[in-house]
Amino acid sequence: MRIACVVDEPIPSRDTLTVQVTQTLAALFRAGAEVTAFLPRREIKDPDALRQAIEERYHTECGFNIELLPVPRGPRFIEKPAMALLTARRATDQRFDLLYSRIILPSLVALARRRPVLF
Repeated sequence: MRIACVVDEPIPSRDTLTVQVTQTLAALFRAGAEVTAFLPRREIKDPDALRQAIEERYHTECGFNIELLPVPRGPRFIEKPAMALLTARRATDQRFDLLYSRIILPSLVALARRRPVLF
């Protein structure tokens, strides 16, 4: 199963949401799923360096794929929805079997495109 995950928070961080998402993605990978995390490109711009930082921060194997996407510049109330919509479009364009997200906007985009969603 090919699973896309949309995250609009920077990873790694101290936010508990990022702990849960990272551990869930690692568990899905260990269970045999092909998982791709769509993450905002922030401080760490190299996917390999980010993978190492995730493994160090969350003490888990980061075997899932990482796609870093540019973050639209602007106030936070514009930046977060714009990032979520751009990422959702990319995740559903690649024809993943499932979109996993804890964010409503990417989930709505995927549903509008008739893609399976786990929210």
